[in-house]
Amino acid sequence: MINASGEPIDVLSANSRVNLDADKKAFAALMRHLKSVDGDDHTVLLVQVENESGGIGTVRDFSSDANAAFVGQVPVDLLEIVHKQPGTWSQVFGAEADETFQAYYQAHYVNEIAAAGKAEFAIPVYINVWISYPPAELPERRIPIPGIQYPSGGAVQKFVGYGAPWRRPLT
Repeated sequence: MINASGEPIDVLSANSRVNLDADKKAFAALMRHLKSVDGDDHTVLLVQVENESGGIGTVRDFSSDANAAFVGQVPVDLLEIVHKQPGTWSQVFGAEADETFQAYYQAHYVNEIAAAGKAEFAIPVYINVWISYPPAELPERRIPIPGIQYPSGGAVQKFVGYGAPWRRPLT
């Protein structure tokens, strides 16, 4: 990911097709291996697809691919779910546009990885949710800003509480 200042951070972009293809290939290989060693025994009950996905260090990806998508129209599937009229991310979501954009693309990223894995071994998959906790001692961790206090775009408690309508069950 690239932060708003144009600097790379140490988080892979959910807006990168290269990243997605590599993650899908790796997860499918893992699931294929699990099926070969556990397919008949079923001792593996479920698999975590991603751990604390989302970005710490930026509210969203500001790479050229992400920026091009951000100034474009909000995808129709999301508009239908949240009952909003068409427009750009900023027009539709206002002050929450950056985080909503990141959450939408992060959810699609993880769902594609899950689908690739389940095509190899159809057992349940999950992601964990970042749970709010008492403020840390560091002042910057007390600021309720996505990408600073919690991973922006990832599965976070504040979205689970009201059902995050664009987050569909993992395929």
